[in-house]
Amino acid sequence: MRVKRYEGSTMKDALDRVKQELGPDAVILEARRSRGRGLGALLSILGFGKAPVFEVLAAVDVDGDADSRGFQAVTWVPSPLAVQEEARKGAAVEAPAEAATQTMAEPTMQVTTPPRIPEVPPAPVISPSGPLATLRVLEREAEVRARAAGLSPEMADLYAHLVSEDVAEDVAFAIVHQLGMDDGSQRETELFREWACERAADLVRMSGPIQIVRDRRKVVAFIGPTGVGKTTTIAKIAAGFALFDKARVALVTADTYRIAAIEQIRSYAEIIGIPCEVVHSPKDMEQVLADLADYELVLIDTAGRSPNNPARMYELRNTIDAAMPEEVHLVLSSTTRRRDLDNLMDRFAAVGFDRVILTKLDESMTFGAIFNVHAKCAKPFSYFTNGQSVPEDIETATQSHVAGMILAKWRIAGGL
Repeated sequence: MRVKRYEGSTMKDALDRVKQELGPDAVILEARRSRGRGLGALLSILGFGKAPVFEVLAAVDVDGDADSRGFQAVTWVPSPLAVQEEARKGAAVEAPAEAATQTMAEPTMQVTTPPRIPEVPPAPVISPSGPLATLRVLEREAEVRARAAGLSPEMADLYAHLVSEDVAEDVAFAIVHQLGMDDGSQRETELFREWACERAADLVRMSGPIQIVRDRRKVVAFIGPTGVGKTTTIAKIAAGFALFDKARVALVTADTYRIAAIEQIRSYAEIIGIPCEVVHSPKDMEQVLADLADYELVLIDTAGRSPNNPARMYELRNTIDAAMPEEVHLVLSSTTRRRDLDNLMDRFAAVGFDRVILTKLDESMTFGAIFNVHAKCAKPFSYFTNGQSVPEDIETATQSHVAGMILAKWRIAGGL
């Protein structure tokens, strides 16, 4: 086995050298950002100007060396588009019998981990359709490390904490960049943490709770995907206004699709002591709202919709248009994956919403959804929920609450 370390001013430069010298069968053993080695590294640490470099440790199996079988195996096959392009240019493209040894102009790669069986060399079959995923991941990781390396120790610690809490890397960097414009890093450690958490939370907009005016009706609608706790959240809000504020509250449900949905919200309404009406169409919505003209707050529960079903989203939009609510709250769960949250906000934007409620904070291991959602849609939060109890487990979303969450988990995680 031949093993060699390469350096480059960028990760791409280092990886290009690997491919040039060791060929496409090279295996990436390690990739990291470094200040070099020996005296050069020492001078850099002391501030004498050696720029950071990117190091890649790579290996290639020479003459089928069996010792390499424990490493990840990389199999290269030609891209069909690359083969056609070379054919048009008149270049000769070799096509040996075994795909693992083919030559190509624009290779694709997939990394697999072969079983450690000494007697049988691994022979993974790789799809030629994917991009150079491994190299891109390495480059991305190097970029993230480079970002952190350019920050002060205090800001780097905050950045690392935010990323560990599932805040998207770009969002976390934007936060520390914004905070870096203020002179907060000169504070003592605990004071810096408190300042940083407050400033980070200040970047998240809050709308405050629903406000009503006595003897004037307000219509508020709630939309969102299935399973986020929308109906329970509406019951909590209704109970708060009816039981504590003594307001005239009514519930309307358009959720006629989900099994037992009507029975659930009617049960809540009966316990709270308020009316609950069911609508089956936009025409019904107009009539029901006319009948509820004397109520001060009308809360509309819509059916949970799959954002990937255009027909259902169109029906939801018609329902909202018929209700003409003064506020539309998108209800999302903090336990939803980041990519799915992005998709949900994109799809429900076609329906229209002006506030966000984030549920199930008690079930989430991280608070990253708060920053990711706000960065994506730029809509203010109205409420956070943290349990199933009605009406207790809901609170008005505030920046001080967000700051407290960041600080509490930062203290537990340590750092600085």
